[in-house]
Amino acid sequence: MDLAAYLRRHHCGDWGEELCGKDKQANEDALVNGTRLLSCYRTAGGDRIYIITEADRSMTTALLPAEY
Repeated sequence: MDLAAYLRRHHCGDWGEELCGKDKQANEDALVNGTRLLSCYRTAGGDRIYIITEADRSMTTALLPAEY
């Protein structure tokens, strides 16, 4: 898995194909309001990967479903 590719997508505002419209809108609002960002992607192997950036933008974490 190329984690850097998923981090780039997250950084560029591509929240992933696995989020619902409500969650994607929450991310758009978070860019203005300074709240947490969440992305979810499907890997080439079929697994999901979650990427979360904290509200204060101090940390971004990548998690597999068992860790989320």
